[in-house]
Amino acid sequence: LHTSFKQAKRENNRLLKNANLELIQLMEQGDQVVKSPWSSWQFGMNYFYSNWRGAYKGRGDKKEKYPYEGILERDSNEMNRYISLDSQFYGSALALSTNPRSAATNARRGITNYGIASTELVKEPIVELELSAGIRPKVVNKADLNLVPKAANVPTLPDPV
Repeated sequence: LHTSFKQAKRENNRLLKNANLELIQLMEQGDQVVKSPWSSWQFGMNYFYSNWRGAYKGRGDKKEKYPYEGILERDSNEMNRYISLDSQFYGSALALSTNPRSAATNARRGITNYGIASTELVKEPIVELELSAGIRPKVVNKADLNLVPKAANVPTLPDPV
């Protein structure tokens, strides 16, 4: 009886080792077929970086780099919006300030960037536009229509009784 138990135990251990080996192989295969979601930017590269070590570089510096997160205010005077940087009136006619909420470049003096983007002034050439208000009547040459109406056939009616 004792030997039969030992033999059964050996058989169970052998089967467990085979089952463990098979399970390990299946798990290793499963690691290779795990797919990332389609929305992942790493999907197309087939590269997965997962060693973040707590936080990414630049975490927490948004307030420092982007001090104003709102809608920029336009100048109430429409003529001030369209004065070119090359114009003689740009420096003299426009009020200068350092308002970070202003959309106008003259009101953002000293502020040369927004986060990591530069806001240096780029001078664009002034485009000349020629307007002519001339009236050019359209001449229409058409021949007169020669329509001859056809004569109508009058039916002959019987005399009433």
